[in-house]
Amino acid sequence: MNKTILAFPLLLAAVFASPAASADTADGKRATVQECRAYWNISPAASSQRCVVQTISPYGADGCTITANCPYNGQWITSGATVTDKWELGRLKNCSGWLGTNC
Repeated sequence: MNKTILAFPLLLAAVFASPAASADTADGKRATVQECRAYWNISPAASSQRCVVQTISPYGADGCTITANCPYNGQWITSGATVTDKWELGRLKNCSGWLGTNC
């Protein structure tokens, strides 16, 4: 198997290991599941540079888990991320490539 693909889970973990992923940071406001849905429902349609959100589910009382298909090395790979901070959610909305990697 391609070593680059094997390295992806580590890359994703590193991207979401920031404090913003698990605590009140930036603007200090929590993102609700409804807000997560609102942000992602208006995100761009599928393209070669965007993740395509498949599911959004609750994460505790104040966040959401997003599952998306993302382009990587010419393939679409399913990925997941947990978002609990509104600032982080807004940042991810405008990213290309993997969730949060090209901000």
